[in-house]
This record gives sequence, structure tokens and C-alpha cells, in this order.
Amino acid sequence: MSTYTVPFIINGEERHVEKSFELVSPATGEVIHRCGIATEKEVLAAIDAAAAAGRQWRNTTPRQRRDIILRAAEIMNEKREQLAPHLINELGATRGWADFNLNTTIDMLKDTAGRISNLNGVVPTSADPNRTRSVLLPIAAGCTVVLKGSEKSPRVMHAITSVLHEAGLPKGVLNFIATDAASAPSITTSLIAHPQVKKINFTGSSAVGRIIARIAGENLKPVVLELGGKAPAIVWEDADLDIAAEQCTIGSFLFSGQICMSTERIIVHKKISEAFQKKFVEMIERMFPSKGDAPVLIASEAVDKNKTLLKDATSKGAVLVRGDIDAEEISKTRMRPIVVSKVTPEMDLYRQESFGPTVSLIEVETEEEALRIANDTEYGLNSAVFTENLRTGLRFAKEIETGAVHINNMTVHDEMALPHGGVKASGFGRFNTLFGLDEWAHLFFADPSNHPPQAAPQRQKRKAADTDEHPYVRLHTMGAKASKPAQSATRKFPTRAPGSAVPPPPPRAPPARASRPQASFTKDDAITADGMDPHSIPDPNPNQDAAFSSRLRQMGVATPNPTLSNSSTARPFPQQPGPGRPPHHSYPAAPGNNATLGALEARRRLQERAQAEAEAPGSAREFLDVGTLRQVLNLRARGTPAGEIEARLRLKGGVVGRLGKPGVVVPLNGA
Repeated sequence: MSTYTVPFIINGEERHVEKSFELVSPATGEVIHRCGIATEKEVLAAIDAAAAAGRQWRNTTPRQRRDIILRAAEIMNEKREQLAPHLINELGATRGWADFNLNTTIDMLKDTAGRISNLNGVVPTSADPNRTRSVLLPIAAGCTVVLKGSEKSPRVMHAITSVLHEAGLPKGVLNFIATDAASAPSITTSLIAHPQVKKINFTGSSAVGRIIARIAGENLKPVVLELGGKAPAIVWEDADLDIAAEQCTIGSFLFSGQICMSTERIIVHKKISEAFQKKFVEMIERMFPSKGDAPVLIASEAVDKNKTLLKDATSKGAVLVRGDIDAEEISKTRMRPIVVSKVTPEMDLYRQESFGPTVSLIEVETEEEALRIANDTEYGLNSAVFTENLRTGLRFAKEIETGAVHINNMTVHDEMALPHGGVKASGFGRFNTLFGLDEWAHLFFADPSNHPPQAAPQRQKRKAADTDEHPYVRLHTMGAKASKPAQSATRKFPTRAPGSAVPPPPPRAPPARASRPQASFTKDDAITADGMDPHSIPDPNPNQDAAFSSRLRQMGVATPNPTLSNSSTARPFPQQPGPGRPPHHSYPAAPGNNATLGALEARRRLQERAQAEAEAPGSAREFLDVGTLRQVLNLRARGTPAGEIEARLRLKGGVVGRLGKPGVVVPLNGA
């Protein structure tokens, strides 16, 4: 018997308490260690520590948080030989399942670290009963956390907390407490009701989730819930039966079916039902041989629940396809996979989550019937469809009421790059990706529009190293830039007498040619004028024109051929409008003005290019709007330096790529 007692971690320090409870290995039945029982005193201490650390932590930069989480991934990989036994001892897991969880957690840490820079806000603290990602996502978002660990696996939760602290997590950001089953209701209620706790995350059964949601609702606090499931897998008549049998076996009996995403109902088309059952039973025997030890469940109560559901089903007409309900194993926490068919809605097994190594087979003949049965449950976490026809799979996926549908894959499918969560009684909210991070950020708006511009405080210039500062700072910085002081050299505001009303902002000029359709020109063509009198264009400065053309070519924008601009004659535009051009876009030639001739020649080339591209279906193009073209030529005619014109172009459209080729793009609306 071990004398080790799992301590709490509050404000970065381990804390031992007077009372504790025993933890027994579900595989061996032996006491493996003890764990402290938290009281109201420890709950308040953990919340106070989290609240005190909140301001400092939420003002850290995404870069700082990222580095800590990446370091935690490295530490977890280095310590996997120390961490795996905690999962094996407390949960009865196999070494393969322990390694799978460690690999998934390491991947989760790396994935979350890479997404931190996309966050938009924070909440001060959260109460969280389970799971690494439930802790990780709030921390990454800038929250501080009180983790109430499960009484079934406190050492696993303690290890997660220790790894993050060893990686450099500041004191108070993550605080760990635990308690026994008898004290859990009062401790959980105290956590949720405390005014410093802003959001609650719970992973567990739907029954307990309802209690958590009710208490949170009474305190007007949002929650993220990942609850139970009754995952259906539809095996259609055109399915690859080998793939379906393999994936349904793993999905049903991995970790003894103790996964919220486990397959509990296999809805199989009647035409292939017999063939599928044969392959399914063979695959179960291959993966979970009857001659070996029976799989371990976390508690004997889970075994009793599964056997009760099976006895009720068989007494009402269900048929055993594989397994023995009355089999006696070497311990009360072990049970072999069992498959039953002819399950009907009158049986408890049809609706209740078994959370164990039990799966039902239900035959159908139509898609409507399959969907009706798949959705005939209060749960909606994950589901699967097996078919060789992608259209059929997507048609099913569109109608199944679950958070995720996996086509030709098992229901137990949770990637860090995919949002995870359920509907109906399986909970709400999402984990993973930016959707999971956004659960722990709140959107706010700061409006400086009525603030006197001259009263805006002077801001210091930001350093280059501060470009990744907290999103709140970026938002406030944007507001300050919108209200520059009256002394600004780039924009002046009217002054007013003390006590007088704030003058209204100057009227904004309407967009140019808002009521007129805009023609589109590709960036590979010349920059020229449109919709103006060609005779009003003076000769441009040759040196400036050459420099400007060179700069535009560097940006990927073609310019007119100089020889065309200097020619004494030019072909007139066709009198018929080009594609998308109104008739007034065509002008006659005007000999005697080189700039005009160059503009007309460039215009002809634009029309020819537009005609060619219009006749090439599927061609990708980028556009310069007509209003901007006119402004560019006017600036050139007034002798505006090419660098300033280029800067204005970049300001309006930015530099983007088209099929790997850089170029300037200006919005077509002429804004």
C-alpha cells in the first residue's frame, strides 16, 4: 500500500490538508495512493490566487504564453515514462491507451500554442472539473483557472498542473484542488457561485451537466459542457464492410467503450446486415480475443449498469450476437464486448448511454428510417456513416443531429484541427481550434467617436518588440490613432472655445461615380485614364514616367510601351463597347497630343485584353477600378512623385498575389 497523498497546488505551491480518501486501482483492486479532500477554505484560497494572478496573466503577450505552452509539450514528452503509470493505475488503462492520451495531449499543447495570436479578449477565471484541454484553452486565452480534478484520477490532474508550472506558468494562473464524491456537490456549488468565477467548463455525464448548468444559470454565468453520447454509426448497402467492421469495432470498444464518442448504435442496411454481422464478430475476436483477459472498466458500477441494460433488452426480445451477459471475470471491474441485435425503442438500452463495452445492431431499409433512428435520442455528440458514395454520405451528414459526422471513419474521432462539441443533451460550446479559444474570450467595443480630438492624450511610439501585445491594447491603440491631437502635422482639427459644444466632424465626400457601373481592368495592362476628356491630358515628365513605370513593374503591374506613347498616330478605339463597357468608354483618336495617343493606345490594349479574358472561361484575374486609374493619371499629369503615387496605390489596395504572381489590387467599388 502506497503512503503517497496527492496534494493540491494553490498559488504555485503544493498544499496538504488534514482529511484524505483512498484511490483503488480498477485493474488490481489495490490502494494505489490517497488524495486530499478540499474544503471551503481551499476553494476560496484557490479562487483568490487565480483572481490575483488574473491581471498580470491576461496582459502577457501571446508570444509569452505560446513559449510556456510549447515548453510544456516538451516536458510532457520527456516525462512520458513517469506520466503513463498515472493513467494506467488510476483509470485501468492499457499502456497503448496511456500513450495515445499523452500523444494527443502533446499535440494539443502544440496546436493551441500556434493559435494564441488570434485571440480577441479574456475572462478572469474559470472552474473546470476535467480534462487537459479544458484547462489549456482558458490559459491560452489569458484566463486564470481553478481546476477541480475528478475524484477518479486526481494524480493525473496534478501531473498536468505540475507540467505547466515547470514550463514557466506563473503562480496562481492554474490552481488544482480535488475532493471525494461525498463533498463534490458542495465544493462545486461554491466554485460556481463565487463572484470571481466568470465561466464554467464541465466534462462529464449529462445528468451532472444538467445540475452544473442549473447552478450556473441561477448565477447568470455561461458554461461550456461536453456531456454524454449515444453515437450512431450508419452502415449503408454500398459500404466497404471490411472498413465498416474494423472502424465500428474500435469505435465501440476502445477503452472498454468509456468514451463519450463511443459507438453505441450500429444502424445497418438490411441487404448487407448478415454479411456485416459476420465480419463484425470476426473483427471483435481479432482485436479483443475471448481467450485473453477481459477489458477493465474504471468502476464496478459501470459493469453493473451495462449488465442491467442488457438483461432488460434480452427480456424484451433483443438477441445476443456475441458475448455472455452472465460471464464472471477475474474482477468486478472487467467486462468483455457484447453485441445485441433486434433492439427496439421499448428497451432501456435503446435510449440510455451505456458508457461501456455494449453495442446495439438495428436493421433498416430506407434512408428516412436510418435518419429517424439515428436522431431518436436526446444525445448528439458524434456519429459515423459508411458508404462508398460520397453524395450519400454527405446527404446523411446533413440530416444527422450531432456535432460531427465522420464518413468511413469511427465515431471516436477528435483532432486538434477540428472543432469538437455536441448538441442537444451532449452539451454546447466547442473545444479545439479558434472556436475553442473564442469560448474563453469576450468581445467588447470601445467607441471614441464623440471624444474631443484635441483632448486625446499623446502616445509614445510602440517598440517593434511590442507588436504582439495583448489584443485589448491593440484595440485601444486603434482608438487613439483615430483621434489624433490638434497639433498633428498630418491632420488638423478646428479648435473650439472652452465650454463650447464639440463641433461635428467634417462631412465625408461621397464615393466617386457611385451611381455609375465600374469597368474592370486587369493589373497586367496599362495604368491610364477612363471617363475623362483625352485632350485635357498634358505631356507627362519623361523622367518621372520612366521611374514610375519601373516601380510599377517591380510591383507586378505592366505599363504602356514608351514607343506607343510617342508615336504620331494611333489606331482609334472601336466604336462598339467592349465587354462590360458602356458606349461612352470609346473615344475617337486625337492626333497631335502624344500623351493622348499613348492613353488611347493603352485603352485599346485594355479592351483587347478584357475581350480575350472574357472569352477564356475560368481565368483568374485581379482588377484595378476605373476611378483609381483616373486618379493615378491625374497625379502623374500634375507631376506627383512616383513614390507617392505608389504609396497611395498600396494604401488603397495592398499588394497581393495572383497564382503566385505579385501585383497591386484596388477594390472594384472605387473606395
